[in-house]
Amino acid sequence: MEMDTLLLNRRSRIWTVGVLNLILVGCGSSNSLSPERESAVSVASPQENSTDRPAPGSPGSLTPDPAQRIAPASTAPPVTATDAALAVAAATATAPAPGHSAVVDTAASTSVETGRDGPSTDRLTSQSPQDTDPPDQPAGIISSLPVVNTAIAAWPQFRGPDGQGHALATAAPLRWNEKKNVAWKVPLRGLGWSSPVIADGQIWLTSAVAADHTLHVLCLDVETGALLHDIEVFRKDQLGTIHTKNSHASPTPVLEGDRCFVHFGAHGTAALSTTGQILWKTEIPYYHHHGPASSPVLVNHSLIIACDGLDHAFYDAHVVAGATDPQFVVALDAMQGTVRWRMRRDGRHSYATPLAIEVEGQTQVVSPGGSRVVAYDPSTGAEIWSCRYEGYSLVPRPVSGHGLVFVCTGYDVATLLAIRPTGHGDITDSHVAWQAKQGVPLNASPILIGDELYTISDQGVATCWDALTGKVHWKKRLGGNHSASPLLADGKLYVLDETGTTHVLQPGTKPKVLAKNVLRGKTLASLAAYGRAIYLRSDSHLYRLEEPATSLKSEPGAPADSDSDSDRDPDSPESE
Repeated sequence: MEMDTLLLNRRSRIWTVGVLNLILVGCGSSNSLSPERESAVSVASPQENSTDRPAPGSPGSLTPDPAQRIAPASTAPPVTATDAALAVAAATATAPAPGHSAVVDTAASTSVETGRDGPSTDRLTSQSPQDTDPPDQPAGIISSLPVVNTAIAAWPQFRGPDGQGHALATAAPLRWNEKKNVAWKVPLRGLGWSSPVIADGQIWLTSAVAADHTLHVLCLDVETGALLHDIEVFRKDQLGTIHTKNSHASPTPVLEGDRCFVHFGAHGTAALSTTGQILWKTEIPYYHHHGPASSPVLVNHSLIIACDGLDHAFYDAHVVAGATDPQFVVALDAMQGTVRWRMRRDGRHSYATPLAIEVEGQTQVVSPGGSRVVAYDPSTGAEIWSCRYEGYSLVPRPVSGHGLVFVCTGYDVATLLAIRPTGHGDITDSHVAWQAKQGVPLNASPILIGDELYTISDQGVATCWDALTGKVHWKKRLGGNHSASPLLADGKLYVLDETGTTHVLQPGTKPKVLAKNVLRGKTLASLAAYGRAIYLRSDSHLYRLEEPATSLKSEPGAPADSDSDSDRDPDSPESE
């Protein structure tokens, strides 16, 4: 079962997406539930949820109601935090990685409240766990902290609730093309490679209009795709020149309660209300080199951002006023946008999004950079541990599970490191459990499903690894070039390439491709999932992909519908 356990709080009703999703659908993991473990898992019966949004600033508008459930846009059964905690306990009843002894500690959840009159009435609230806690967790657990602690957030940050690509989804579509299983398709203004984030019936994403030198936040209605807000957040004299594969709107927003946090690299960072009001905005001067890329992560009221650039402009002669440190990590106060702490780090330029985890009761923010990965204390910015490597221009976000953190080291030749995050100081020579050098992605993040770790290389080779040992179960060439990170939804693994082709795989120690689906356009943004739908962003449109309710019993594994001109069977890519 999925070992990426989340820090759960009963009152926030956050669901450990990857764990119970695998339990419910039986995706073929080698560590699926035994009948004995199954008895420890309780799934709540479906209940109707109100989708009405409370008025901003109204009492309780951002404080989770203990009676609330996660409310996708469709009929996915709600699951309580108690159920999730039991599922985690069952799923993690296997032996920890060698040398690991971390134990999960349940912590208070936090929420952000936004006043009706704007930021002057904003306040932070903190909630403590209820007196009755879930059963004790077995030793050997490292938990991946959900960045957003809100009852109804469905896809609130880059790579979903746990930041690792696991979706709470039922009946996610298997097949689609331009004429099939497209609930709606809407054009998007400008260009951006940020992934959609979704909650409370709204889809948020960012975009840059190069001709106007403007940076925008877009909000769409989840049911219809109708544009609700187009908010110009920044207008610049010039945006500057960046890498041809990048955009000026690549970092993915973060949703927390009634707020949407957006980041555009050195162009600026802002917080908006979900009614479209700009609450605060600020600029962090640095040379973001290839352009904005690393997405922010929200931990303990701090918006933590990795800013790993150069000390000068590379593509043009643009000068960034106030730029002093080439590489640093900064924490902004989520309420005001002021700097809480800033830690310089020496290395090389990098673009990876940090991941918040919990180890032995302590929260760590694991942030890969050029030359080394560092775990920070989110309260102070103090370094907890670091691991050195030869690499720069990192893009993949780390994933964690089985007492390990998995990090890809970037260009020129990437290495995959499995690190035990229990040490202090430089742990390079003492805490690397295993490493691999073949088939490691430069752009797409890994995904951990049960005992298996999956990667997709930039050249389209999918690899399934034993997460504990690094043994390769299989490699399979899917073809195409890949930048987007894979997604697990409804027991299916979705792998999107750069030209609109999505391969749908069955997770497991034997390779099996279920479908190959083709849409038009350039596709570098990672997929998002909400309810029964998959959301795919191209260079020009946003798609909602969903099977009609009448076709939910379609036979899995049948040949995929596609508007591709290729007649190759989707289940027979060339094996490596």
